[in-house]
Formats: sequence, C-alpha cells, structure tokens
Amino acid sequence: MTVMLEHMFGLVERVRELVRALVGALDPATISGPDAVRLLDALAEMERLIAGAKAQVAARATETNQWRRDGDRSPEHWLARRSGSTVGAAKDALATAERLKDLPAVAEAVRDGQLSVTQAAIVADAAVADPAAERALLAAARAASVAELRRTADAVKAAVRSAEDEAARQERIHRGRKAWLAEGPDGSHEVHAQGPKAEIAAFWARLQPFIDEQFQRARTEGRREPAEAYAFDALLAMSRAGGSTKSPAKVIVRVDLPAVRRGTTVPGERCEIAGYGPIPVSEALKLMPEAFLALVLTRGTDVINVTHLGRRFTEHQKTALEWTDPECQVLGCASTVRLEKDHRDDWALTHQTTIRSADRLCHHHHLLKTAGWRLEEGEGKRRLVPPEPTRALAMAGGP
Repeated sequence: MTVMLEHMFGLVERVRELVRALVGALDPATISGPDAVRLLDALAEMERLIAGAKAQVAARATETNQWRRDGDRSPEHWLARRSGSTVGAAKDALATAERLKDLPAVAEAVRDGQLSVTQAAIVADAAVADPAAERALLAAARAASVAELRRTADAVKAAVRSAEDEAARQERIHRGRKAWLAEGPDGSHEVHAQGPKAEIAAFWARLQPFIDEQFQRARTEGRREPAEAYAFDALLAMSRAGGSTKSPAKVIVRVDLPAVRRGTTVPGERCEIAGYGPIPVSEALKLMPEAFLALVLTRGTDVINVTHLGRRFTEHQKTALEWTDPECQVLGCASTVRLEKDHRDDWALTHQTTIRSADRLCHHHHLLKTAGWRLEEGEGKRRLVPPEPTRALAMAGGP
C-alpha cells in the first residue's frame, strides 16, 4: 500500500510539473484557430478529470474528519477555503461525490472526463430520484448545454414525485421565498428574488410587455444592447407605472386533462410551464383565473396539426409553438428570450404555415439560418450545420 501511494503521489507531482510547464510556455497568439479549438478541448477534458478526482478525494478527506483539524466550521467551509471556491460550490461537490457511490455509470463518466462536476451534480441529483433514467441523463449531458440538462433533470424528478412529496416541496419553497439586495465587486448593486416557479413565471409575464417596449425604443433610437439591459430598464419602468394596465404576456401551462380532474399527476403525466419546467397541478390551478394564462390540454384542441394558408402564424399556432419550442431549437442553446419563428420550408414554395414545419430560434441562430446554415432533419433540438464553404474553410485552417 505504501509503495502504491508513493507511486500515486509521484504521478501527481509529475503531472503538476508538466501542466505548470505547459501553461508557462503557452502563447495563444502563435496558435491557429483550429489548433486553439483542439487545445481547448484537451484542456477542458483535463479540467473535468481533475475536478472529478478532486471532489472524490475531498469527500474522503471530510469522511476522515480532516476538516476539524483546521478549525473550520464545516466540511464545506474547509473545502471552499482550501480550493478557493464558494461554500455553495464546495457543498455541491461533496454531495455529488457521495451520490456517485451509488451511481456507477455516472461515476465512470466522471472518471473518464466526460462530465464536469456541474454536469455530474445535475445528473446525479436526478438519477438518485429515478435510477432508470441514469443512462438517458448521461446521453443528454454529452450533447446538451448545462441549462438544457437541468431542465431535462427537472422533468425526470417531477415524474417520480408523489403528491405528498410535491406538496412538501412546494411548502418548503414557499417558506424559503425571499428577495434581497447585494453589491457586486465593481460597486454595482443587484436585486435577487427566489420563490415558487409559478409565481416567478407570472411576475415575468407581467414584466414582458415592459421589456418589449424597451426593446422597441432601443430599436427606434438605433441602440443595440443586451436583453438583460432591457429587462433592467423594464423593471424600473414597471415599478414607476404602479397600477399600469399593460396587457401581460402569456404564461403557457401544459397539463394532462386527467391530472387536472384528479388534482395531481401520476407517472407519465405532465404539468409544466413552458420555459420554466414542471410544476404541481395545484400551482397550475392557482394560475387559472389569470387572464394571461394559455392552457394547453393534451385532450383539448390538437393545436399541433393546425394549418392555414397565410404566411403569418395564427394566435392558436403561436401558442402551440411557444409550448413545443420554449427555447431555441438549436442543440446547445438554451435561450428563451425573444425567440423568432422560422419556416423550415420556404413559404414561397409551400404556401402553407404549419406548426410541424416551423421552429423557434434565437435571433443569432435565426440570422445564421438565413445566411445559409441549416438545422438537421428531425424534431426537437437539433444541431445547426454550417454551409459547405464555412466547413471547408475551417478544415483548411482558416480563422
């Protein structure tokens, strides 16, 4: 055992010196674009490998109470101090390492450098709730962004919660509701709010018309700013408007009709807010009186098959598309802001507007598609493929 440990520490020391030498000799200005991508991928894999190993070693250190020797108040505070991270990040890393003991497939993916600690935490949290979903979650982690993966994991957890568990969870979230101020390191100030998903969705629906107004004003004045800047200005405008009667945006809730009649979902049924994820039926019912609620019942009108001969989408189709595509349909993009409707087939050729032949894309990806990029065939999230000249330029080592 002693010889094995000495060999392990010897390897660690050699790797550390090699990495130090690599970083010291690195001169990004001398690297071509394609080589920079190759190096980035290799370094990212190394980072995932080391982070996964660090989390497991840290868990072992805390199991043996090493943190008490240094006088820290908790294992999380001890790890945060030693690794230069936040207490929250340290807590997540330790909890994930503990869960990996019962999730061999996820643990193997971490050891192979396929998952970051953040991805592993999301996958492990959902896989503990539903072990049968472990492989599907791993597949999603390899292709999706973190935001997309988190929404997939939320759906997995929602599908297996009992009505009692869901009620207790909602009560816990309600008790923990809060809004607070914080100061950024540059002297800026921040407003944060945390609470039930349905309440946040309803608040944002009331804010959306003010955001649209700020966006249009910026366009008229020839300004182009981030969506977050318009949202900030909109928040101030809404607070100054007081009892404004601006018509709020829609909150789209999809719920299976039997679940509405029953008052809760059973495995296989869904109750979700488009763009936010699963909510309890009880929370959906609270939204029912709201005038801006668009309810999509799976046994109601089959909005997916609605077709008309005009170029513009009907309001019925817009609601259906907003439900089916709550975020940009490009794989890896989790944008939900100002999505634009796109015809897969040229309307000038088909003279039909159908939900099945449309996608919602963020402004950036819509521009790329207009410029010749194309979405892969199929349904749901797909890769956006560059035009042939772009691929040829990349393969030739262009910028």
